[in-house]
Amino acid sequence: MDIPIVKCGSNEDAAHAVLNYLNKPDPTQNRFTLRPFNRFMPEFSPWWFFPKSEGWPAYHCSKLFVQSFHPPSDEGNLLYVGYYVEKGLGKELSGMSGVKNSNIMESNWCWYDFLKNCKNDIYDEPIKEMIRLSGCQIWVTITTYEFNEIPESDKEIKSPNNYVQFSIHSQDVKLKLEQKGQKLFSDFNECKGISEIAQVLETVDGLSFFWIDFFIGIRLRYGSEREGAWSAADIWHNALEPWEPWIK
Repeated sequence: MDIPIVKCGSNEDAAHAVLNYLNKPDPTQNRFTLRPFNRFMPEFSPWWFFPKSEGWPAYHCSKLFVQSFHPPSDEGNLLYVGYYVEKGLGKELSGMSGVKNSNIMESNWCWYDFLKNCKNDIYDEPIKEMIRLSGCQIWVTITTYEFNEIPESDKEIKSPNNYVQFSIHSQDVKLKLEQKGQKLFSDFNECKGISEIAQVLETVDGLSFFWIDFFIGIRLRYGSEREGAWSAADIWHNALEPWEPWIK
């Protein structure tokens, strides 16, 4: 599948272009707040859309994301956009040295509903809609950080200690393994569907000690107003809007 070129040269440009699109014609109808992970390096920081009703940090919320993907080849950075949810640390780590209370999961975290929805194949429909509207393959990425290495807002993002990646190419929503998980996360390597990933996340021992970021999205090429084919409206309708009902 060809990768569309957007009319934006950075994550910051793309995120604000989408926000401006959502604010027309009536900003009061836009229910999202936009926030960069790193305010001091906004151009290629990850950017998140989350409900205005929620405060910061918004770890407990599911989000729409706009960020960079760094492929192992030399084809240059790509724009990665879609749906994002975070798993915090288990309550047994409360009070442990180096662990922030804000990183401990509480009952209001969307992670729990996310797992339930995955097991019930609820996310198959927005994935199919993304494929239909965008003409792109879907990329499912799971990154993990040990409890004392969790990235902090407004600081440089650390490399994850492990990550697993799958692609989805058709309406059957079958996963194709692209990057194998290692050690504790090797159990993900046999997953053929989103529901199987959820089962692994619920059954593997030791995950309480890991922060997990879960992404479902498409990759696009950075461009410019002159050479780009996709506008902010295209990014919203083809990649982000299918997930709008699940941002809570």
